[in-house]
Amino acid sequence: MRLLQLLAFAAVSVVFSEQQIFANEGWRKFTATAYAEDGTTASGKQTVNGRTAAADPSVLPLGTRVEVRGAGPYSGEYTIHDSGPKVNGREIDLFVPTRAEAKRFGKKTVQVRVVHRAPHKK
Repeated sequence: MRLLQLLAFAAVSVVFSEQQIFANEGWRKFTATAYAEDGTTASGKQTVNGRTAAADPSVLPLGTRVEVRGAGPYSGEYTIHDSGPKVNGREIDLFVPTRAEAKRFGKKTVQVRVVHRAPHKK
């Protein structure tokens, strides 16, 4: 009986994805870029400077709140309201007000911590 319980536990443990474990791991390394396409996001929300970010929804579901550090003046708390085909895996795209600022931001290695994880949409 004990062996069956251990096997059942092991099977359930394997089901946990990186995303479910991610919330318990604290700060994680991400590649950050910036974008300036003002408008409505994938979640239906309006972009907000310094508050809107895009991420791979399989890693950070829409509606998840994160803290970003190592992004200079763009460090702070963001809500994942957008996604896109160019944002994959541990990448985050921070909304900034102008294309010139997005270009100046370039590509940086940042630290991201989940503040509140939104449920995955099915």
